[in-house]
Amino acid sequence: MFSREEKEKEKENNLALIEELRRRLLSRGPELQDFDEEDIEKVQKSDGFVWQFLIHQHKDIDKALEMMVECLKWRESFGLNEITERNIDRHLFEIGFLFPRNTDKNGNLLLHFLANRYRKELYNIEEVKKLFAFALEKLCENNSGKKVTMVFDMQDAGFANMDMDLIKFLITCFQTYFPNVLEYLIVFETPWILITGWKLVKTWMNSDGISKIKFVKKNEINQFIAPKNLLCTMGGKDDYVYKYPPQLFTAKTQNNIIEANGVSSNHLTVNQTDVFSSISLNFDDKSVIQQQQQQQQQQQLSDEAANKTNYSKMIPSVQTEDGEPIVTIMPSHELLFHAHHSISGGEPNQILKIKNNLSKLVAFKVKTTSPENYRVKPSSGRIPGGETVEISVQLQPGHISGVSKDKFLIMSTILDGLEIEDLSNMWKTLPKASIFEQRLRCRYDSSATQSAESDRDSTISPHHIRTQDIDPLLILSKHLMEFDNKMNKMQKEILVLQSHIKMFIKLFIIFVAVSTLVLLAFILYLSRDTIKLFF
Repeated sequence: MFSREEKEKEKENNLALIEELRRRLLSRGPELQDFDEEDIEKVQKSDGFVWQFLIHQHKDIDKALEMMVECLKWRESFGLNEITERNIDRHLFEIGFLFPRNTDKNGNLLLHFLANRYRKELYNIEEVKKLFAFALEKLCENNSGKKVTMVFDMQDAGFANMDMDLIKFLITCFQTYFPNVLEYLIVFETPWILITGWKLVKTWMNSDGISKIKFVKKNEINQFIAPKNLLCTMGGKDDYVYKYPPQLFTAKTQNNIIEANGVSSNHLTVNQTDVFSSISLNFDDKSVIQQQQQQQQQQQLSDEAANKTNYSKMIPSVQTEDGEPIVTIMPSHELLFHAHHSISGGEPNQILKIKNNLSKLVAFKVKTTSPENYRVKPSSGRIPGGETVEISVQLQPGHISGVSKDKFLIMSTILDGLEIEDLSNMWKTLPKASIFEQRLRCRYDSSATQSAESDRDSTISPHHIRTQDIDPLLILSKHLMEFDNKMNKMQKEILVLQSHIKMFIKLFIIFVAVSTLVLLAFILYLSRDTIKLFF
């Protein structure tokens, strides 16, 4: 047990670490432009937000700073602060494969993922990623100091229900973007055919993460979750059935002030929450729902009035007087990554240029479908009239295999006449008609990689070059896909075999029945002849 003096000293040391990490981040100068201004405000005002990076990195300030920079850049490029329940595919909420319910034995929030309700080929992976990030963000915002236990319910799941890209994104979220949030990742009743996939997942996790993943059966789950808080479908006593209540996704909450690990955490007020922020509410509480609806309607009216005042007076055009776009983007259709297009021999790098075709000031913002795969610098800013800005797009290590699936969105709008200091907030409320958008595909040229390697060392054989360039995770993924295809083929063959067996059984029963009838008829016939002979 620590004495009171020791606790006070530890608290002072923790606060000193927080102030030092905060100072280092805010002193990075121009790099702060890569962060969302809301997140910078969190860093400035919330000790708890800063503390989570320190505690995740075991109070190593250098590692915590590196992690915080990466996290804040991702939050900006992913547009996390702009995501609301309204701009996520409503169908994903209605299906109910992801929802919060109850707590584990240590009081951590339970976030359930029902694998058998999710089929990777039916849903847009980017929308699903938004839903996961949105859920984690709201749980963190509205339940300060509490961790999350993620429950993967794998009952009745098959290969079609296991999305490796989605699981990899979720692992990255817990390890980098939402530090010190995950308590356990419980994988419940995994079918044997999916065990190989989860072994691959472990290769993406660090030692701390691996220690948190728990594979449990129905007779083991009560070690983590009490029966009263466990869903009936998992062998518990909670008969809860998820229903999507849109009223609760727009509730408004108050500031949360908590004391955790000796650090006071003041979290910012959020304008919009959801079912994830209302985990403790009863879905059938009509009085609460009505009150929240009234508050939301008042909030919407005030927000719309404010937005009209700020922007509707001067909605800029997205074209010049000659009918040309307000900016020229180079390359215009595709970002092509080569190994020899790299920074100091590192990962492939590409330069994106945006030219302002006007004499007026233009704002820009760069988004990507896979922000965790790229380092974009700067991701937003202003371009004076007639000038060009160069944006560095660097492919992160280990992501070569997924480049062809990625896309970039470049948004731009005219700022002339609009006095706007907060660009991040402007993009949330700016009318869509005033935004010029251009999308770029991504591609990785593997042939260029091999030729570049050959130029550097002509003694290296082509076979050796190809071996060097292959991503180990890509090899594992290919093996898993091959295994997946074989298992799917085997499952189809088994189904065909089962149908044949059923047909054979039916025919056999008919044959036995007919044979029995014929035999009985024959016996009767013989017995009649015998009776005639006897008499």
